[in-house]
Amino acid sequence: MASSTHHSESEDRQLLEALIKGMDIPPGVLSFDIEIHDDSTGDPSIFLLVKIDEKFIEARRKRFNELWTFTDDVQRQALKLGISRWPYVRLVSGPSRRR
Repeated sequence: MASSTHHSESEDRQLLEALIKGMDIPPGVLSFDIEIHDDSTGDPSIFLLVKIDEKFIEARRKRFNELWTFTDDVQRQALKLGISRWPYVRLVSGPSRRR
């Protein structure tokens, strides 16, 4: 990781929230949640769960590549920012927005 500094859970959460809010969020993203816990190997981790509109993705398959690029950018920038837990980004399907 970019920094050997260990942040508290709330500091890492705040860093990741600020990072996300400063990024261009792709169309189809409904919301996001952050969870902090150990990963399957027992290492401290931070998980960004990105809820996506499943109908948006079904209708626009090429948009799925934008979401993958977004997840890669989040992980890369989180590490660069010095978040002290390994950042995972998961796409989770959600119901379409009602208008």
